[in-house]
Amino acid sequence: MDAELARLARASVRDRLALGEALHRLGRRFREFGFRTFAMYVRERVSQSARWCGDTRALARRLEERPAQREALVRGHIGWSMAELLARHSRPEDEAELLDAVGSMTVR
Repeated sequence: MDAELARLARASVRDRLALGEALHRLGRRFREFGFRTFAMYVRERVSQSARWCGDTRALARRLEERPAQREALVRGHIGWSMAELLARHSRPEDEAELLDAVGSMTVR
């Protein structure tokens, strides 16, 4: 059961990251689909809050410059919260050193 839950969690992270990448590509084009705001678009189309989608999009954007961190997230070596923390407070050139340092740490 533990292995199955871990597999499902990794799949969920991959799906969320893919959604963030798609939202990043969307940019302001939500208006082309008849929505006045990003919040209105994601509430209707994604069934998530603007905050959740904005955070997801922001991490996907930051991970474009941090391929090792993106890979660590997708493989389950770090969790979503750790990826957000690292991406928010690090520079791309520091990613390898920071990934080694966080190892098995949690953000809690």
